[in-house]
Amino acid sequence: MALELRDLPRVGSVGFLRVALLGNALFSAGCGILMLAMPSTVSEAIGWQGPHLWFFIGAGLLVFAGALVWQGVQSNPPKAWSLLFSIGDYLWVVGTALSAMFACSLMDSGGWIFTWGVASTVALFGTLQLMGIVRLYRQTAVDYALVISVDVKSNVEQFWPVLSDLGGIKKHTQNLASSELVGGRDPSLGVRRECASLDGARWAETVTAWVPRDGFDVIFNADEPDFPFPFQKMLGGWRLVTRQNQTTVSVYWIVEPKVQLSIVFLMPVMELRMRKDMASTIKSMDRAALKKKKQMDEVA
Repeated sequence: MALELRDLPRVGSVGFLRVALLGNALFSAGCGILMLAMPSTVSEAIGWQGPHLWFFIGAGLLVFAGALVWQGVQSNPPKAWSLLFSIGDYLWVVGTALSAMFACSLMDSGGWIFTWGVASTVALFGTLQLMGIVRLYRQTAVDYALVISVDVKSNVEQFWPVLSDLGGIKKHTQNLASSELVGGRDPSLGVRRECASLDGARWAETVTAWVPRDGFDVIFNADEPDFPFPFQKMLGGWRLVTRQNQTTVSVYWIVEPKVQLSIVFLMPVMELRMRKDMASTIKSMDRAALKKKKQMDEVA
């Protein structure tokens, strides 16, 4: 049993993702303005006489560009939104390919060269955004991490008794049907917490490090055949940190996906759900800690 906790996983820089989003926004806005300002010229250049169509496409591109800017200027752009933008980029490319396959007579060769040039640029930005997402989670060549931190009102001494009640996590998590300890009551002896969700999924976590009032680490049973998550390795842990009289609770996961390419979809979706679920869980634990303190004060 380890006596020292792992370091919290590092969070990658958002700079690459923000540049990709803002670059995509600039390109989309440029195309949109061109189509809005000169739809007839665009029709003539491409060889497809449909100025009204280009006007509406241009308006849509400006809306898309605005959404990209909205995300790109944020200090921590939501990765799920960035993923959706990349999907939108690839749908543009798919639409171009389908048009070339089934309606190639719509434009002359010059028009198709221009159209494929635009589609290639769109695909490039979509790919750069996905690369930016992956860089935020990557720890090693195969491992990826997610860290969620929530400030609480209670202090470490008040919060720790609630957190250390491993079997009681069900009381604070809405989507758990059960949670119980197997192998003893002392987490320092490698106790195993077995959980079941409301939809029937079951998994277990074994404590690998335990430092009172600092946190603990666990390893999930990812090697067992009924493990419900798409990872072949999964580690996790909780941390309590106080800075300037403010206590922060952090939860982390380090995962190795069964299919490496799936990580670009798995991690943003996992983060979207976990940010909501863990915020609710930690706030419930915080309320329990404050309630217990109030009861002790009343007794005293």
